[in-house]
Amino acid sequence: ENQGLANVALRLLAEMKDRGIRPSVVTMNAAISACAKGGKLAVAQGLLQDMERGFDRDDRPLPGPDIVSYNAAISAFARRGRWIDAITTLKRLQKLSTYTGTSPNVVTYGAVLDACAKAGRWKPALDVLQEGRDAGIRLNAVCLNAAINAFCPAGQYELALKLLREMAAVDGVRPNIVSYNSCLKVCERAGIHGAALDLLEEMSAAGIEPDVVSFNTCMSLCARTGNLKEAFKLLRRMGEKGCQPDLVTFNTLINYCAEYAKPQLALKLLKRVARLGLKPDVVSYSACIKACVSSADLDSATRLLTSMESAGVKPNVITYTSYINVCESCRNSEVALATLKLMDESNIWPNDRTLTSCIRACIATSDAENAYALLERITSLSKANALRLELQTILGK
Repeated sequence: ENQGLANVALRLLAEMKDRGIRPSVVTMNAAISACAKGGKLAVAQGLLQDMERGFDRDDRPLPGPDIVSYNAAISAFARRGRWIDAITTLKRLQKLSTYTGTSPNVVTYGAVLDACAKAGRWKPALDVLQEGRDAGIRLNAVCLNAAINAFCPAGQYELALKLLREMAAVDGVRPNIVSYNSCLKVCERAGIHGAALDLLEEMSAAGIEPDVVSFNTCMSLCARTGNLKEAFKLLRRMGEKGCQPDLVTFNTLINYCAEYAKPQLALKLLKRVARLGLKPDVVSYSACIKACVSSADLDSATRLLTSMESAGVKPNVITYTSYINVCESCRNSEVALATLKLMDESNIWPNDRTLTSCIRACIATSDAENAYALLERITSLSKANALRLELQTILGK
């Protein structure tokens, strides 16, 4: 749809030129914005550069760009994480400001910071942030939150927390729920659950009640770092605070119950999902089936597989791989092979993990014929060679 609007905008521009009508800056900005939203970034950039020159490709006069022109182009780059293009356009705006009478504003810096955040480029983000401050721009929460987000991919939690503290002290901006949640995401990425839990307390003390995103982030972090008990404490705290858990909450906990061999707890959580009126999805069921591996509970795994199909939830390769993992733990190659056949018939292509688990189930039952046949489907040469050696060692063939 957006691409269609971009084409309409370009056709209208061409028609105006054919009729000798000089487009206004508003018209050009609308065309840049339409091209940007339609994914025609090169065209949008070309229109901006034409405005900077004052002429189009046919040497017909054009109006000079204003701040809206630049912000439209930079915002387009930001949406796709093209941070170099965003910064280059900012530099060009600054260089030409004497001639255009246009200077960067808070929207400009916000868009450039967003581009850096989406690309995970925290060092350029810090430079842009400082540049905006030095230029006397009153950076708002949108700008500062974008800068915090830039720290996430690299897990630079200390810098994120430092910027959170500076928001009020340096920029005169009160941190909001997005600021805290962004910092929590950085802590999650860094695997620092202590700092995340401290932030959760700080939010409440500052009169900002944690939301479902805050709790989900902390629960995921606690569970991932081996503190499953703390994760369930947070679930209880959600109820006390009147914060309704969502499907992401339960899927996170179910998945870590599977990781830490807590099958009964995983099944209880799935039942609670239904009681709360939430609809379990393929992630919920797949994680529960995975939890059955540690207890070699093929009956429960089979009931889960049947239940999800009855509920209209289509199994995927992760679901079936987990189910075959259960078969492997039960030394049941017959069901594993039947499941693999079902995957082939359903056009769900098994990956190397699926095939490896099925091969190991065959090894456990001394089914050399099927094990060697499946070996031919393994795509990784090193994995295939390792499995072949395992087959030869155990089955002696």
